[in-house]
Amino acid sequence: MQSRGPPRTIAAVETRGPSGTGARAAEAFVSWWRERRLRLGDLPPRHRRLSWLALGTAAASAVVAVAVGFGWNPPGGAQITAYGGSAPRFLIPWTCAVLAVLSFIIVASTAGSAWRFPWLVRASIALGGAALAAQTVSYGWIADETAAAGLAAARIAAWVGLAVAGSLLVIPQRLVDRRPLVISAIATVPFLVAVVVWATASGEASVELPDLVLSPRDIFAQATITVIGLLAASAGILVLWSIVLSSRQARDMGDGLSAAITPIPILFPLALAVKIVWLVLSYTGVLDWNAGAFSLSRSDGLVAWVLALVLVAGGGVWLTRSHTATPPSVDQTGIVVRWIGTGFAAVFIGAVVLGLMSAVFSVWPTTGPSEFLNDGIDWLVLGDALVPLWAIVVTSALAAAALVLIRRGGSTGHLWAGIVLTVWMAPRALELVFRVLEIEPPFDAPSLATIDALVTLLALVLAVLWWTGRQTAAPPQVLFLVLVVATLVAHPFKVLPAGWVDGRMFYLLMVYPLLYRFLFDSTSLNETEKEQRPGMILRTTGYVALLTAINAMLVASGRVAPGVEGFEGGLLGAVGEQYLLVPTAALAVALLIHDKTRDQSVRSSTSTRRWFWGEVAGTAAARKNRHR
Repeated sequence: MQSRGPPRTIAAVETRGPSGTGARAAEAFVSWWRERRLRLGDLPPRHRRLSWLALGTAAASAVVAVAVGFGWNPPGGAQITAYGGSAPRFLIPWTCAVLAVLSFIIVASTAGSAWRFPWLVRASIALGGAALAAQTVSYGWIADETAAAGLAAARIAAWVGLAVAGSLLVIPQRLVDRRPLVISAIATVPFLVAVVVWATASGEASVELPDLVLSPRDIFAQATITVIGLLAASAGILVLWSIVLSSRQARDMGDGLSAAITPIPILFPLALAVKIVWLVLSYTGVLDWNAGAFSLSRSDGLVAWVLALVLVAGGGVWLTRSHTATPPSVDQTGIVVRWIGTGFAAVFIGAVVLGLMSAVFSVWPTTGPSEFLNDGIDWLVLGDALVPLWAIVVTSALAAAALVLIRRGGSTGHLWAGIVLTVWMAPRALELVFRVLEIEPPFDAPSLATIDALVTLLALVLAVLWWTGRQTAAPPQVLFLVLVVATLVAHPFKVLPAGWVDGRMFYLLMVYPLLYRFLFDSTSLNETEKEQRPGMILRTTGYVALLTAINAMLVASGRVAPGVEGFEGGLLGAVGEQYLLVPTAALAVALLIHDKTRDQSVRSSTSTRRWFWGEVAGTAAARKNRHR
């Protein structure tokens, strides 16, 4: 045994048993988790308290979303709505209270330099408050027209809320920096007014409408229900974010499994053999196409396979020189992916902004402005989704191509990011051009299943070259990482949120970004420069809490659920899985591989092979000794 690998003692062999390996794996996981979880202990008191408040609000919202999705009926009974069906009455005060708290936190985060455009952030909060106040005024008019009495004070209070929301737009930034908590308290006024008006209105059914008799309180509840509906597109932003996090989770899982090769070296050849058998059985038809999860490959034509081969071959070339090639840095990857992601999310953001503006203009003497804004919403979310999608994807593809030509600061990071995004985006952009023109595309872009099949073959080829000593740049740890990530991204099933589309897993998708971001993916927040870190953490926790709360409101109101028809479904399927998941995962894996090969010296081919097979022999000997 010693001639096949490094000298080993009996004690050393025995520590590689299940208990020793398990203990080391658990210790490694705890160490990894402590490094990546969000740390708030060193923040200034104000930032720390507000960050904990944001996280607590987000956690409460996540509990509500999952509980309602799993069948919980909130207290207070049902609230009649004008849109069919009913919502829990609990939703009205809870929504106003949560929006007030989060408005306070987000406006407070605009003090200092946490936001690049703090006025725009305050304007967003002001728009939400103004929309709720304006809807309260509008529904007060409806109650007035039906001879309900005693609503004058409520309407006056709602007008005050509308005026206070508008004041946030004219407050100078220096005043916000000097008195952040005072300005933050002002931001809560419209939401608090709305809930007070609702709570103090009469609960007796006295407002006669066609086929329905409501109480004034029921009338005012429609203001909150309407605003929640106008925020429905934000569910798309959450799902997009979850899909991006899917690629990072796949990278983290692949990294953890690749690290297990050291104590369990047989893991990689075993996984590779299983994957090859899976591919062979699927493509020969022995295994059902759907069961084999490679059914999409059947529709890929010659062009799709050639494009996939070019992309995977390029990845193979990079892998064999990963110790010298420079991938995009964390900042560069973040900039590129954030820019592309913002472009995709623009459809959802635009729908939300137009809807809130339409709600504000509901107090206008004429209906012209609201009708114009509603037409814009119809174009974005009710018409042919290919039109806005085409504009976004083509713009993104052009931006990626520009990154190929512009090498900023002498680094090749943007070059690599541009190449990956261009090769992946360009054929899809061209395909969309044909579909928008209502012409059948002459080719298909490669599917994720095709990419995964070719990546598996690449891993096999590079593994053989490594075992024969012909390449040393991509050892088993690197190849296992690539194999795991490609498999998870192409076949997420129930492991990654990209596959959580129906059943109760759908509701877990609503809380997944919150959990993963702050429990396992906060390294960038923890390593932010000391001066900027408090504001950055407060900004991030506030934004995530707001997004989580809005989606909990949508779940509770019945607007978001698995199988509910909406424009988000088809658009997210195309955008998330076909456009963002693969390039994001490729860039993240490239950066991780580069860091590993840069920080660790690469062994010679002979010593590496001896080490690897020595580990295999040692593991086999340990098992044999245990069975004696």
